[in-house]
Amino acid sequence: MTTIVAVGNPLRGDDGAGIYVGKLLEGKLPVIFVHTAPENFVGVLRRARDPVIFVDAARMGLEPGEFALVSPAEVDGIVQTHSVPFSVLTGYLEGKEVLFIGIEPANTDLGEGLTPPVREGCERLARIILEGRWSDLKWLGRDDV
Repeated sequence: MTTIVAVGNPLRGDDGAGIYVGKLLEGKLPVIFVHTAPENFVGVLRRARDPVIFVDAARMGLEPGEFALVSPAEVDGIVQTHSVPFSVLTGYLEGKEVLFIGIEPANTDLGEGLTPPVREGCERLARIILEGRWSDLKWLGRDDV
């Protein structure tokens, strides 16, 4: 069974997208809320069920609210709000199947609440995950999938 890792800061607008997705999935799937310090949860993440799917706001050049799977090797270039690079974090999780889903933010200024397109995108993503429609998820930068 999939484990969702909800990443983000809901006090910075759309940076709370990963946390919102986690709240939508809570009680239906295992969710670990790591907020802005996923490195503090390495022990918990090592015990989590595979795959471990990180969900976080990420500037990928998409329209706000759009989301994409991102290769773990490419995450460091698009997520820069956390203290430990994603590549270091995944190194601690060696042997686990780790995926990353980025949600394009519109506004990450201080303030609570998601913008409407990001909220709608989060809700679409949560439905896709719950329904197991993995083929509906596109990979960032891959037109052939």
